[in-house]
Amino acid sequence: RAVREASGAKFSDGGSSWSRKLWSDLAALASPHGALSAHFSREDAAAELLRAQLRVGGGAERSVSARRALQNLFGGGGSGDSDIGVGAAVGVVAGSAAGELVSVAGTVAGAVAGRAVGALGAAVKDARAGNIKGAVTHGAGGALGALGGLVGGLGAAAAELGGHAAGHLAGSSLAGSHLADWLPPALPARVAEGVVAEVASEHLFSAASPDDAGVARAEAVLNCVPNRGRRNEEDETDDGVCALRDVVAAVRQLVTFGVDLAPVTVRQTANRFDIVERCLSEREDAYLREGELQELAARLGLRGTRASHEVSAACARAAMQGGDRAFATAIALRLAAASFSPSWDVAAAVAEAADATDATGGDGTWRPPGMDARAGLLSFALARCSTERAPDLLASWQQLEAARLVANAGVEPPRFADGAGGPLDDAARAALVRAAPTLTQAHA
Repeated sequence: RAVREASGAKFSDGGSSWSRKLWSDLAALASPHGALSAHFSREDAAAELLRAQLRVGGGAERSVSARRALQNLFGGGGSGDSDIGVGAAVGVVAGSAAGELVSVAGTVAGAVAGRAVGALGAAVKDARAGNIKGAVTHGAGGALGALGGLVGGLGAAAAELGGHAAGHLAGSSLAGSHLADWLPPALPARVAEGVVAEVASEHLFSAASPDDAGVARAEAVLNCVPNRGRRNEEDETDDGVCALRDVVAAVRQLVTFGVDLAPVTVRQTANRFDIVERCLSEREDAYLREGELQELAARLGLRGTRASHEVSAACARAAMQGGDRAFATAIALRLAAASFSPSWDVAAAVAEAADATDATGGDGTWRPPGMDARAGLLSFALARCSTERAPDLLASWQQLEAARLVANAGVEPPRFADGAGGPLDDAARAALVRAAPTLTQAHA
């Protein structure tokens, strides 16, 4: 109900009033004498508040209560019962709001170097001692300005706290217990991350296209969690923060290949490699962006050496279809050296193209691999090919081996009657008969 009401609200105060009202209701339900006290804790209430703030957005997700709920994601640690401590970034704001305590979720103080860190430390020390008015010096003001720049929305946070906390803090020593009386508790990192992922997923998979506002909203929500890179693969689900970030990046990258897919379509595609192949079919020169396609495949969940080789093989096939035999040859040799069996068709195609070029003379745009490299490609393909292709590849390999023997014996290469590997003409047959002793020694 609160989310529905807030959806039509104008957050002129950054969502502070609405957040305070919702937290007041949730805290009452979770209080020792609340209607749901037996089944609904303050932590549950804080999670519901954060979930509502992230769903509504419009500034509510930047309120002080939302920041506090998320602080453990930034290394805040601790139980979250006190907002003044090493685990939270604490400051005192000067000016018209002097005397108001402003708490910023996340341990961002470490990002403020040198003088800023020292000034923050002095401010925190004075705040702990209850010396509010003396806590803000000129240097501390500058440090807090830098801190505000890092986290954002300090003005809105001050307004939120100033209006609601004055009665709780007036005349007190600012002990953490007074703050805990009204502030939502900091959520455990895993709980907070789970709420972020849940709401981001709702926004993302409701988007109809990559430029839908839902994608931007999902990205904004995901930014509530520090981007520390991918964790253990087994520890990341399809709806985890890292996976959702990958989907956002993937749908945007797909547009550069001429592929426009809604996030939910990407999610529902059983074989994600089909998406990579679609990129190759949409743009004739897409195979030249092999590195980008590798990156896209990883974002689609296709990771590891095998997936990387599969993308390379697909690029090689597209290159052969586009007539770029040099590009295909480089990949075919690389994959054969890596013994990547599914690329046998690429190796065979390159070797056969080289044979055809030898027979016709080619057009001068491609220098085929030498006999040894070609023999390696054919051997690789023959050992791994389908049953249907085995006879043709075996014949090609035998002809190439015969040509290698002739070349190694110093005999003129055989001339074929049809010019393309068919029966030998009479002169070539006679030359081979005369060279038989030499060929036997070469074979031995």
